[in-house]
Amino acid sequence: MPHIDNMTNSKSQGSSERIFKGLRKLLRLGSGCSKNHRSQMTKQTVFISGGNRGLGFSLVKAFAQEAGTTVVTTARNPDAAAELQKLSKSSGNIHIVKLDVDSEESINAAGAAIAAITKDLDIFISNSGIADIDGYVLTTKKQNWIKHYTTNALGPILLFQALYPLLEKGKLKKAFFLSTVAASIQLELPIPGSAYGQSKAALNYTVRELALDLKKEGFTIAPLHPGVVGSDMGKEVGEQLIALDPKIASFFDPANVLTPDQSASGLKKVIEGLKPEDTGKFLANDGSELPW
Repeated sequence: MPHIDNMTNSKSQGSSERIFKGLRKLLRLGSGCSKNHRSQMTKQTVFISGGNRGLGFSLVKAFAQEAGTTVVTTARNPDAAAELQKLSKSSGNIHIVKLDVDSEESINAAGAAIAAITKDLDIFISNSGIADIDGYVLTTKKQNWIKHYTTNALGPILLFQALYPLLEKGKLKKAFFLSTVAASIQLELPIPGSAYGQSKAALNYTVRELALDLKKEGFTIAPLHPGVVGSDMGKEVGEQLIALDPKIASFFDPANVLTPDQSASGLKKVIEGLKPEDTGKFLANDGSELPW
C-alpha cells in the first residue's frame, strides 16, 4: 500500500482524490441491503466463531432471534464471556464452544464438540480475527506478519476444514469469512496496516479457491467486508492507524462508522439473500461487489 504522503503531490492529486472518495463511499456502507430480501431462515443451524463480543456477538443476537434457528458460537474462554452466557441462557437456542483459532488442537476439539451438538450445519460464519497495526511494509516485523497469517488466514480455513463434514450435510451449504476492504489489491488503500491487509488478502485468495472447489457441491462461499465497525477492536484499530498517519482520521469519522448491530444486520441480509450462483464474490455488507 502506498503511503498517503506519497499520494498527495501535484502529479497524483487527482488519483488520490478518487481513491479517497471511493474509500469513503465504501466506509459509509450501511445496514441495509441493495436487494430486497425477506428472512426465510427457519429450522437451520448457524455457526459463528468469536461470538463473545463486538460484531460476533451482534451476529449471534441477530441469528438467534430467528424462530427455528440454532446458533453454535465460540469463545476462547466461555466462562469469561458473561454477556454471551447471559444471552445463551435467556434465548435457549445458543450453544457456546471453547475455541482458539491459533491452535489446531483447539480447532479439532471444537469440531468434535460441535458434532456432538448438531448433526449438520447450514451456515458457517468465520468472524474471529486480529488487527495489531504496526505500520507500512518497511516497518512491519516478521513476527507480526506470522501472527496475522496464523489467526486471520490459516485459522479460518482450518476451522472450515474441521466443520466441512457437518456443512456438507446441511441444507443451505453457506460459508462466509469476514474480511476487509483493506485486503483489496485493486483499491490499493493508503493505510498503514501491512500485516493485517496481507493476511486478509491471503484469506480472500483461499476463500475464492474454496468457492470454486465446492461449487459443484452447491456451496455458496464468499468473503464479506462488514464496513468500519465501532466495536472495541474497531475503535482500537482506528486509534492505531491514526497514530501512525493522522491524515486518515477522516476515514474514522462517526458518520462512516457502523455500530456492531448495524453491521450484523446488513451482513445477515446479504447472507440470507446469496445463492449458489453468487459463490466466489467479494461482497460488502450492503450486497455490493468489491474489487479484489
